Amino acid sequence: MGRLSDRRWYSKEVWVRISSRPPFVTSVGKLVGSPIEKVCAMRLSTVNENLAQRFRQAPDTNDARPIFETVFRACARKIESRWYALLRNEQLALRLVAGELPESFDFNALSAEMDAKYFDAEDQGRDEDSVAYFTLARLMSALSFAATASDVAAFSEATYEAIMTLPNPEEDSAALI
Repeated sequence: MGRLSDRRWYSKEVWVRISSRPPFVTSVGKLVGSPIEKVCAMRLSTVNENLAQRFRQAPDTNDARPIFETVFRACARKIESRWYALLRNEQLALRLVAGELPESFDFNALSAEMDAKYFDAEDQGRDEDSVAYFTLARLMSALSFAATASDVAAFSEATYEAIMTLPNPEEDSAALI
C-alpha cells in the first residue's frame, strides 16, 4: 500500500481518492484488473489486516454482521460517554452508552452534521471539540453503512469507520476481536 498524493491511496489492486468532506471516498479505480469491491477490505486492511481478512473470508452478510457488531460495540465503549451528548439526541446517546446498536435513526444525516461540526471546530482551533465531533461522525458513518449493508464489503467499510473512532486505530484495533 502506498500513497500517490495527500488524498489518494493505492495498492496493487485498487486506488482510492479520499476527500476531507463527504463523500469521503470520491473515486475508485482499478489497477491490475481486480474487482472494485476490494476497496472496502483495502481500507480496513490499512488499519487491521486481520479483520480485513475475516471479512474477505466471510461468505455473506450473515457472517459479516456479527464481526461488525462486535467491533462497533468495542469501539463505542471506548468513546467518552459525555461526547454522546453532542449528538443532541438523548435516546440515541443512551443506547450508545449502553452498548446497543441503535436503529431507526438517520445516521447519514447525523454523520454529515457531526462532520460539519468537526470541520468548524477544527477551523476554529477547538481541538477537543474537533476530536469529539470527528469521533461521533465516524461512529454515525459506521451505523449508516451497516444500516444499508447488502454485502460483506459494506460491513467491512462500516467496521473501518468504527475503528477510526479509536485514538490510535491501528494499535487500538489489534485486540478488538
